[in-house]
Amino acid sequence: MHGEIGQTQFLPKSILNYGTGGDLNIAANALASTANFPKAHGWRAGAGYQPDEANFSAIQAWNAASVYQRAIALIGQQIDGRESSSARR
Repeated sequence: MHGEIGQTQFLPKSILNYGTGGDLNIAANALASTANFPKAHGWRAGAGYQPDEANFSAIQAWNAASVYQRAIALIGQQIDGRESSSARR
């Protein structure tokens, strides 16, 4: 098995480590498996996920590219309805 798999693009090793079973092309299975990843990397419900906040390290564990990490934090902030200072420029 090579490359990313399923709706959240899990790597094969991540499927083995965090997967809950079932077809990862089915949203419920993909999301349940994906949720195990940040939980295993210290995600705390209700804690912040911006740089220098508690959950940002779980985003860093997901992808090593800093531009990806910042993009996920920014998109999350927009979904939460909070606008960042950089988004207002």
